[in-house]
Amino acid sequence: MIITTLLIFFVILCILVLVHELGHFLTAKFFGVKVEEFGLGLPPRLFGFSFRETIYSLNLLPIGGFVRLAGEEENKNLPREFNSQKTLVKASIVMAGVLMNLIFGFSLLSLGIAKIGMPEIATHFEITKVAKDSPAQIAGLLPNDEIISIDNQGLENDEALTNLIKSKAGGKILIVVSRMKKSFTFEIVPRINPPAGQGALGVTYASSAEVTYKKIALQDVPLKGLGETVNLVGMMFDGLKNMLNEAIFQRKMPQDVAGPVGIAKITGQVAKGGIWQIINFMALLSFNLGVINMLPFPGLDGGRFLFVILEKVLGQRFNLGVQTFINSVGIAILLFLMAIVTYFDIVRSF
Repeated sequence: MIITTLLIFFVILCILVLVHELGHFLTAKFFGVKVEEFGLGLPPRLFGFSFRETIYSLNLLPIGGFVRLAGEEENKNLPREFNSQKTLVKASIVMAGVLMNLIFGFSLLSLGIAKIGMPEIATHFEITKVAKDSPAQIAGLLPNDEIISIDNQGLENDEALTNLIKSKAGGKILIVVSRMKKSFTFEIVPRINPPAGQGALGVTYASSAEVTYKKIALQDVPLKGLGETVNLVGMMFDGLKNMLNEAIFQRKMPQDVAGPVGIAKITGQVAKGGIWQIINFMALLSFNLGVINMLPFPGLDGGRFLFVILEKVLGQRFNLGVQTFINSVGIAILLFLMAIVTYFDIVRSF
C-alpha cells in the first residue's frame, strides 16, 4: 500500500511539473526563443539527450523542473535570446507555467464534474457533551443530537456555527436537531458570559463533512468548472495570506501546511476514493502550484516576472550575475523552508 501511494504521488508530481514547464517551453518555442534545456527534476543530471537544439534531461532531485533559455545566464544580445525579447514576450514566457497549471487544473476539475457531478459538502455537527445546568441541558439537548439549523439558518462550517451563536448571545434562538431520525426544535438563550470552557450554549460537538455529487447537464460543465476554479484559487490565496500572517507576524508554524511527506500521506487517503478522487486532488495540487508560483519571490515565476517589470519601469536591464545570485538565494530559502515543513510532516506522522 505504501509503495502504491508513493508511486501515485510521484506520478502526480511528475505530471504537474511537466505541465508547468511545458507552459514555459511551448511559449518560448512559439516566440522563437531558443530553449537550451528542458529538465525534469533539479540537477545534478542523471541523463539526457539532444533533439533539435534542446537537451531533454532527467535530474536527481525530484522536487521540480526547469526550462533553461538562451541568454538567461549569459547575454550575448543575440536575436533568439530570452533577454533580447520585448517585455510582453518575456512576461508571457515567465508566467506561462502558472497559466498552464490553472488551465490544467480547470480541465481536470471540469472532467470530474462531467463524470461524477458537482461536489456538494454538507457539514454535520453532533453534540458530544452537554454541560450540567447549562442552557443546552435546561432546554433538553442531549449528547448524540445532530444540530440541523439555528434560527432557520443552515451551518456551513465550525466558524459559521460559532459566530452565529455568539451573535445571538443574550437573546432567544431556535435550534433544530435530529434525534433518532426525528426533528426536534428547542428554544435556548445563549449566555453572554459563560463559564470557562463551556461556551454560550454549554455543549461540545464534533463536526464532520459529507460530500455528495449532483449530476449536471454537459453544456453547463465549462461554466461550473470555471466557477469552481475561481472559487478554489481565491480560497488558496486567502489560505496563503493567513499562512504568511501566522509565519511572519505571529511567528508560529501553520498547522495545516503540508510538505512532500504530508501530501504523499494525503494522496494515500485520496487514492482510496478511486481514480476520480485522484483527478480532483490533482486539480487542487495544480492550482496550488500555480498560486505559489505567482508569489513575487526570488526563484519563483512571480519573482522572475517582477524582474521583467522592473526592467521595463526602470528602463535598464539588471546584471545577469546579480539576478542569478538573487534567484539562487531564493531557491535555497525555499528548499530550507521545504525541509522545515517536511520535518514537521514527519513529526506529525508519529
